[in-house]
Amino acid sequence: MTDEDLEAKRAPAGPRSTAVAYGPRPDFRTWFQPVRSSTGRDRIRLFCFAHAGGSASTFRPWSAGGPDGLEIHAARLPGRESRITEPPITELDELIDRLTAAIEPAVTGRFALFGHSMGALVAWELTRSLRRTLGAVPEHLFVSASLAPSRAKRDYEGLAALGDAQLLARLREMNGTPAEAMDNPELMQLVLPTVRCDFGLFADYRPAPGDVPDCPLTVLGGDRDTIVPPDALAAWAEATSGDVDIRVLAGDHFYLTDPRSDVLGIIRTRLGLR
Repeated sequence: MTDEDLEAKRAPAGPRSTAVAYGPRPDFRTWFQPVRSSTGRDRIRLFCFAHAGGSASTFRPWSAGGPDGLEIHAARLPGRESRITEPPITELDELIDRLTAAIEPAVTGRFALFGHSMGALVAWELTRSLRRTLGAVPEHLFVSASLAPSRAKRDYEGLAALGDAQLLARLREMNGTPAEAMDNPELMQLVLPTVRCDFGLFADYRPAPGDVPDCPLTVLGGDRDTIVPPDALAAWAEATSGDVDIRVLAGDHFYLTDPRSDVLGIIRTRLGLR
């Protein structure tokens, strides 16, 4: 993304707010890591959000093989990777407020959001915030391996309070953390506080009523996911007034890393890209 892109402003479709309730305005380059670049006036920017404890590197494999016209940016949240020294955010309202402010200069054209597991709920809440505060509506929202917002609390309730051993066992069960990381006690001691904070974001989650996104929604899941089984995906229909498409792919809760799961192919088709 060029400096000119970041400075460009489009006429809002609705109310626009530049206030940031939680401290100074966040910088886009700090909060989003470029994964795949694209040129052309008609490109679509895809903003991606990872699972609890996850990071921008989750989407690094998407740097190659994506469709022409797709520009990808992955959220880079405090408490992980290059921001490991920053304390993770513990309140959902603060996280959405900061993401909204950080992404504002980049939603000046066509854009879509993708979220996996916890990231799906973050993407959904951010979609609501963008429309409410900036009048910006994504062309498409992709949610992956997550219960619908009205049911998500049961997935996170109590997880933040688990002891280290129990939390590690839960992460092994979810199968999303590389074995070499799980077997590195020093690394896990760095990672666990961030994972615990991420789980805590949704421990008491109840989505505010109203303000349902009206963009098309694609719901993705793994056919062997025991955390969010395929038959739970249909409940996402209540989370949008737009069209809903449900896709079940090969894999478990982290089917996203299975090379057989052509997620980028689905994104390309749904966004009308070649």
